[in-house]
Amino acid sequence: MQAFWAKAGEAFRVGTLSQTPPPVEQGVPLPAARLRTLLGDTPRKLTADRVLV
Repeated sequence: MQAFWAKAGEAFRVGTLSQTPPPVEQGVPLPAARLRTLLGDTPRKLTADRVLV
């Protein structure tokens, strides 16, 4: 992926950038049960309890 962006940067610099989107890296599906576990372990803070400085 890094090589793609290096080539794209050079093509942009010289004015030959194509309209081809970057390659998509395929991920692995996340089972719903695993997602629930990950979200359940995440600490939460109510928006009203946040202090903005």
